[in-house]
Amino acid sequence: MQDEKPDNDNPTSPPSFSVERVGSPINPGGRSYILLPLVLFSLLLIVAIFYLPEWLPKANNTALPAPEPVTSKLEDSPFQDAQLAKARREAQDVLQQLLTVQQELENIAVQRWAEESFQQALQFAADGDSYYQQRQFTQALAQYQTSLEALQSLQTQGQQVLEAALNDGQAALANDDVDAAIQAFELAYAMAPEQEAAVSGLQRAQNLPALLKLLTASQYAEEDGKLDDAIEFANQAHGLDSMHLGASQTLARLQQNKLDRLHRRYMSSGLSALANNDTQQAIDAFTQALHLKPKDQDSLDAMRQAKSKQLAQRIALLMQDGQTLEASEQWPEAIERYKQADALQSGLVQVRVALLRAQARAELDELLSARLAAPLALRDERHYANAAELLDQASRIKQPGPRLSDQIDDLQHLLIQARQPVTVQLLSDKQTQVQLFKVGGLGVFDSKQIQLYPGKYILQGTRAGYRDVMHEFVLQAGEAATTISIRCTEKIGSI
Repeated sequence: MQDEKPDNDNPTSPPSFSVERVGSPINPGGRSYILLPLVLFSLLLIVAIFYLPEWLPKANNTALPAPEPVTSKLEDSPFQDAQLAKARREAQDVLQQLLTVQQELENIAVQRWAEESFQQALQFAADGDSYYQQRQFTQALAQYQTSLEALQSLQTQGQQVLEAALNDGQAALANDDVDAAIQAFELAYAMAPEQEAAVSGLQRAQNLPALLKLLTASQYAEEDGKLDDAIEFANQAHGLDSMHLGASQTLARLQQNKLDRLHRRYMSSGLSALANNDTQQAIDAFTQALHLKPKDQDSLDAMRQAKSKQLAQRIALLMQDGQTLEASEQWPEAIERYKQADALQSGLVQVRVALLRAQARAELDELLSARLAAPLALRDERHYANAAELLDQASRIKQPGPRLSDQIDDLQHLLIQARQPVTVQLLSDKQTQVQLFKVGGLGVFDSKQIQLYPGKYILQGTRAGYRDVMHEFVLQAGEAATTISIRCTEKIGSI
């Protein structure tokens, strides 16, 4: 290309790229501050190109002499100048894009993962500066475009690098590779400090050395039989990184070991208590075991066995109490015990038999007590027969207690006395008609002696013109002869 004429209306100095600044340190957030002078310089360049000619003072046309007619051939090249101006503007447009991409790459720490490629791309831009300074704008545009494409390629590659760094970091954490994890997540954090995966990953990687030490301490404690200490170390490790698989598995295993050990202790205690017939202590121990392992079949079976045995013990105790009460002939209390036993487990033959026996004896005791309480009723033949039958029933009891034996003797004595007559001497006035209820008429008499069984009797005396008289008396068994006077002496209508 032929030498290009200088353009007096526009500056010829483009924004230059300094390759020396590549590789300079970045701030902790991955941002570079060295670009600021370059950006300011580029802005001043644009202002100088487009606005400076407008600000310069214009020549006073009135002070200039009139131009002489040009008779020679013009040496200016307007078309070529226009092409150069166009190329210059295009170069400046590409340059602005290039600067933006460069800044974005530096923001994602390109120097840490593509230093050589980044410097090569900037070298293309530096070469473009050289062409630009020589007013070879077309060549400058080509170099800038090459640099831009190279930087854009790195920009596309950056996302892949970030993803790879995060994946490598996770793999290193899974393998407990401290150095590789820190290296990977430091790169990810430098590229994307706002990304949670990079922040948390770096934190996990930095905690990994302490976590591994705690897991080692947990292992040693477990080997020494110090399970609680081992769990404490594992719990601290899990607290440093709850996502660490080894820490989570170790803590879960140790906690399960402790649970198993405690469960075995409760089961052993319960079985020992069961063997000693201490069913309540056994049930308490099995309850604790089931609290730890609600679905453990051995614990469930042991609990059923303990409850069954306790139930049998309670029934046996109630039966024993009932038998003791039977022996002392406390039949209502014995019945209550047997009913309680039947309520615990209905249908037990021995309980039903004992209950029926106690109820029969209670009924017999009640009948005997009632009969002995009313001896005078034995005067009635029907009551006497019932009493005799009751006596026969009671006498068939093979092992009567003291109370029943006394009742049998008392009733037998009453029955004998009930058929031993008592002498009664009746006195009257030969004018009063005397009648003995439930025995018959006795007529009129002065004196009459009769024999009556023990019991309750009523005499009635009647006489024409006189008020009737009634006399009630009771004859006790074994009583001496009794004298009774019966006369009608009160006239009807007399004052």
